[in-house]
Amino acid sequence: MPTASVVSGTLHSDGTLKLDHAPSLPPGPVTVTLASRNHSLGGSDDAKDRFEKFAANWKAKTKYLSNVTTKILNPDYQKIIGMGKDALPFILNDLADNGPNDWYWALTAITDVNPIKPEMAGNMVAMTEAWLQWGTQRAT
Repeated sequence: MPTASVVSGTLHSDGTLKLDHAPSLPPGPVTVTLASRNHSLGGSDDAKDRFEKFAANWKAKTKYLSNVTTKILNPDYQKIIGMGKDALPFILNDLADNGPNDWYWALTAITDVNPIKPEMAGNMVAMTEAWLQWGTQRAT
């Protein structure tokens, strides 16, 4: 199964693309889909600022919790869900940049989709890859 990775970067006028960091993919041929951070994926500076504030608060307040229910009932996590589809590119970028985290509930609540197959349950790396692949397919 192909893997996907969401990586931000800058497209220069000469057509070159400078990535913010190396994608977590093996070397070889890739397909690159470009989307403006402020348009195609629904992100805006205001939404990004709100997401970053809520996500930082949520992560700080739930860092030492293992109970997923307690983590997802946190008010900042709920505010991210309340952002709706505006939060999607930021959640997916967070998964791509920082690896697995408990974003799956928010992603399912916002999209009404769950690309995680039953055999992936509990495998946070596979669950993350499934959501990143979903995000890549949606951006095309």
